[in-house]
Parts: sequence; C-alpha cells; structure tokens
Amino acid sequence: MRTHWAFRKLAGFLAREGFHVLRFDYYGTGDSAGDYQESNIGHWLADIHEAADELKDRADVRDISVVGLQLGATLAALATADGLTVRELVLWEPVVDGSTHLHQLREMEKLKFGMLRHGPRSRPNELHGFVLPEHWSADLTRLRLAKSTTCHAERILIFGSEGLAAYHELARHLHDRHGGPATVQVVPEEVASGPDSALLATRVLQAMTAELSRSAA
Repeated sequence: MRTHWAFRKLAGFLAREGFHVLRFDYYGTGDSAGDYQESNIGHWLADIHEAADELKDRADVRDISVVGLQLGATLAALATADGLTVRELVLWEPVVDGSTHLHQLREMEKLKFGMLRHGPRSRPNELHGFVLPEHWSADLTRLRLAKSTTCHAERILIFGSEGLAAYHELARHLHDRHGGPATVQVVPEEVASGPDSALLATRVLQAMTAELSRSAA
C-alpha cells in the first residue's frame, strides 16, 4: 500500500546512476487492467516475469535486478524460484510469514479505527479500506517464504529498518538453498519504526542504489 512515492524516488536514484528502470502496477491495481478481486498470486508472479521480459526487450539488456517491498519483495523471491534469473534480488522489508503479516495489518487497522469516535470499522472482508477477497486472505495465511524458496539470483540483499531475527534466518535459509551470498543490511530511519516507516525512507533507497551501483561497476 502507498508504495508509489518510494519506488518513484528509487527509480530516479537508479536512473541517475545509469540504470534502465521499469516500474509497473500489478494486475488489478493502479493503472493496470483487470479487477483486483479477480487477481491472485499467480497473476502477480506472471506480471513480474512479463515486466522482466519487457525491460530486457526495451533496454536491450540480459542481466536485470529486481527490487520488491514487503509483499512485493516476497513475490519477487517467489518469481526467481519460478524460473526468473536475476543478478541481484533486493528484498526490502520482505513478508517472511504471511499469517503474521496479515495479523499485523489487522492490528494496525484496529489501532487506526479505534482512534476514531465515528467512522468506518474493520470488516472481515476488508483491510485498511480495501476489499480483501477470501482467496487472498487464504493465500497470505499459507505464505511461508523461508520454507521452500530457492532463488535464482547471483546475490540476495535484504534491507530492513530493524535487525529482525526473521530476516537473518531468511538470509541463512536462502544462502543454504541457492549457494550464493545473502546478506542483511539494517538501515535505521529517522521516522518511527514499523511497516509504514519504509514508505518514507530515503536512507534505505540510497543504500540500495549504492549496492546496485557497486555491483554494476
């Protein structure tokens, strides 16, 4: 949610370093066609593969890197496990456990609406004002990134605003599964911690750009 600003700024940083950059909206979101309620994880993984092919064709390049935030990071990892080969896989605050992530979003929603004397209340089929189809809730509940993912990436970078043990465990798992380096970088922000803090980040965007630039040099 509300990731447009962060990725627009990251794209600007990378473009100034000479990278070809492509941003896209998933099926049923933003400016993309389709109905969000009809989308699923399979649709969105296909979108990642299609975006990668489009960037290769437009920029006439063979090697690409992928950056994803929260659930997008998890989907990026799953896409590389599903045949997409990348140079760097950058996972920014990845969702390691879908059930835990869904619970955290529900708790944030309760806190948000609990501060309102009048107004909307949380409903089972909604999340932060957006419709949450039953199949999405079920897919998220079953999602376990560290259980079976083997990523096809030369290097995996995990960025977080806090040194969560789950990220280090994920890095060890991914390293053991694919044999390449997988590291965790903690980039504290000036703003409060939590899922929304990443959306206001600048330091972490600069850190990602520096890492990708160093690798391309």
